[in-house]
Amino acid sequence: MNEWFGWRVPLGDWIDSGIDWLLSTFRFLWTFIRDSLETAYGELASWLIQPRWWLLVLLVGLLGWFAASELRDRTRPAWRYGLIAAGAMLAVDVGVWLVDRLGAELDVHGVGVMSHNLVALDRPASVLMLVPASWVLILLLAALGTLARGWLFGLFALATLLLIDLVAQWENAMQTFALVLLACAIAAVIGIPIGIGAARSQLVSSIVRPVLDFMQALPALIYVLIAVAFFSVGVVPGMVATVIFAMPPAVRLTELGIRQVDAEVVEAGHAFGSSPAKILRQIQLPLATPTIMAGVNQVIMLTLAMVVLAGMVGTPGLGRIVFGAITTGNTGLGLEGGISVVILAIYLDRVTAAIGARSMVARIQQAA
Repeated sequence: MNEWFGWRVPLGDWIDSGIDWLLSTFRFLWTFIRDSLETAYGELASWLIQPRWWLLVLLVGLLGWFAASELRDRTRPAWRYGLIAAGAMLAVDVGVWLVDRLGAELDVHGVGVMSHNLVALDRPASVLMLVPASWVLILLLAALGTLARGWLFGLFALATLLLIDLVAQWENAMQTFALVLLACAIAAVIGIPIGIGAARSQLVSSIVRPVLDFMQALPALIYVLIAVAFFSVGVVPGMVATVIFAMPPAVRLTELGIRQVDAEVVEAGHAFGSSPAKILRQIQLPLATPTIMAGVNQVIMLTLAMVVLAGMVGTPGLGRIVFGAITTGNTGLGLEGGISVVILAIYLDRVTAAIGARSMVARIQQAA
């Protein structure tokens, strides 16, 4: 109670009433968001923990495409090499299926041993069953790191990801990885268009900037509290809080990158009769790519910073492991979870930085 006036502004009561009104009025919306995020997260996490056969074919094809893009004086487009690599992987997979089916039919000892294990996957035999699922994804991530940063980083990624597996934190790490990927994708899909609008309109920029200042100044735990009020506990409030907390860098750096594009280049586009949409798509966005990717990089780092806080509300993964270790005083388990988070952060940071370095502007600057 204020000593001078004898009354207080019931701001907290107004906020509670507003939240209750939103929950009752838009209940269908919160249910839709919760169900959609739970489904997307569950599918992505299951794909990472137990890779599907088609995911392996797709990733091998992408790796072939990326590898071919680094070749010089090639006579075929890079995407054809990707199709060849994907087709080869599919042929190997089908070959394993044929051997397994033939062994099952002939009942040859040691040939059809995989058949009873593959029924649960609702698909015939896959090459993924020949090795542990974690090894497959570790090798693929290490290969992607090699293509992005070179063989030294590839060896580092292989060793550190194997360390996560050896300390029995792989499943938790993949759950966190799924949360990070999904939250970053949502933050980028929402934040980048807002940044584009702020760069093209001073009115939008004037409205967005104080909102971003407020979002970045508000303690992260408040986002978790608000998300729990709307979605109860589980993975959804942790993901929603993470998206809101990590979105501002995507908006700010997208606006900054587009505003830094040389005005003379934009004027030249107008002089040649290009529409504003074409100028944005073919001039401003390509030239602003390094800055935009820096914003995506910051989104990833802030997302990983929210992992432990998301674990406080029941979000599965490394955050829950670290939070559980804090509450029980288990230092060793907490360090295992914390080191796993650091490994994921370093990997994602280096790979996204490499993507920004491969943009047209970055290559021109390096050549100059």
